[in-house]
Order: sequence, then C-alpha cells, then structure tokens
Amino acid sequence: MTELQELYSIFLSKITDYRILAMTDQEIKDDLHGYFKSARAKFYRCKNDLSDDGTFINSDLTYFEIEILVSYMLVGHITPQLLSSENLKQSLSDKDFKIYSQANQLREIRLLLEGLKREASKMITEYTFFDLLKEKM
Repeated sequence: MTELQELYSIFLSKITDYRILAMTDQEIKDDLHGYFKSARAKFYRCKNDLSDDGTFINSDLTYFEIEILVSYMLVGHITPQLLSSENLKQSLSDKDFKIYSQANQLREIRLLLEGLKREASKMITEYTFFDLLKEKM
C-alpha cells in the first residue's frame, strides 16, 4: 500500500503557497485529499487500485504512477487561481483590469495550467504504452 502522505509530500515540494501557513493540519490534509480525489478521477487508466482509506492507497504505486497523480493534483491546485482571476476580469472593465489586476500574471497562470495538463496527458500516454514496450523487449 502507498501512503497518501508520500503523495502529499511530493506535491508540497512542488508548490509555494503561503496560504498553507495559515491553515490547520486538518485543513491542509482535507485540501490535499480533495486534489488527490480529483487526480484519481482523471487517472482512470491506472492499472492499480487508487481507492483509499484516508491514509493509504489500496495498492503499491510505482513512482511514475505517483508522479502522474501529483501532476494532476497540481492542475487541481492551479485551476482555482485561474478561475478566480477570470471572475475578477469579468467584474471589472478592461481598463480597470489592466490597471489593478496584473493581466500578465493571469496569462502566465493560464499558460502554466495548460503546460501542466499537457505534461500529465503525455505521462498518461507513456504509461499506457509501458506494457507494450515490455513485450517488445
């Protein structure tokens, strides 16, 4: 069995989010578990059982499977930032948005999100071909 804490540690090592400092341990765990559940739904082609009991995943995952899950967790983490910025843009006129909201930051977050999604999709494609590569060797 793979410990969820292992996934959470890898995920947290890839982000810098100062909002976490103001959260309790339980709030952090709940947020991370939410990201995990979203990632698990997107990684439906996983050959291992991704169900969990809140502490452990019910199978031993490879490092590559863990990396795919963490990639999708990152997508889940970045998406709300983009959506909240989009909401801000809709509530302000174009002139106000350019003055007050860092339109370039919104563009960069969108590009980051697209890159994370592409990377996760690429990893899934590689993952699906692992067995075929083993058969050829």
